Amino acid sequence: MHFLPITSAILSAAILTSAIPTGTSDLAPRSCVTHYPTLIDHIYEVSPDIANQQSNFFEIAYDTVSGGGPRLWRRDVIVQFDDIPANSHGCQLEAYFPAGGNVNQYGDSLVNVFTVDKRATPDDTWNTAPRAVSLFGTVRFEAKRDEVVRRVINSGVCNQSMTWRFTIASDTKVGEVYFQEGPEFFGGQGLILTHNC
Repeated sequence: MHFLPITSAILSAAILTSAIPTGTSDLAPRSCVTHYPTLIDHIYEVSPDIANQQSNFFEIAYDTVSGGGPRLWRRDVIVQFDDIPANSHGCQLEAYFPAGGNVNQYGDSLVNVFTVDKRATPDDTWNTAPRAVSLFGTVRFEAKRDEVVRRVINSGVCNQSMTWRFTIASDTKVGEVYFQEGPEFFGGQGLILTHNC
């Protein structure tokens, strides 16, 4: 009569013991493919028909018109990543700043990131640039002197070209965020797209 409960207990213990991990030495380290933007397009509400020069500098703002005017205006950035391989999966947009990286900001610096209705081109203006479709994520860019700062903005299905529009989140308070973007700055800082992790 006691045979069945004792046998069940011994078998259960044996099964649980065999399911316990034996260490991580047999696990391969994860590695991701990382892309930096292929296009950073600055668009200005106060000059809606002028295409601005592309650069490796990310700068957005919600500010007063030059000369101290009372009207607020936006400077948004369109960021695009091209040449994502066809079989890629798990595309993740991140803000990455290594230890000692640099982000400049003032005022209300919370940033909204939107999916857009089309790909960007170097000739885009405020009037012709991709329009915001839906909120993809929100981020506060940050760099620290002694540690890496990595902020995952969001992830989604990979496409060969992936484009987002960045804008200061506030509609009532001035704010600005700017930093140098790309692998050549501080050992690689700014916006990155990772996949196949």
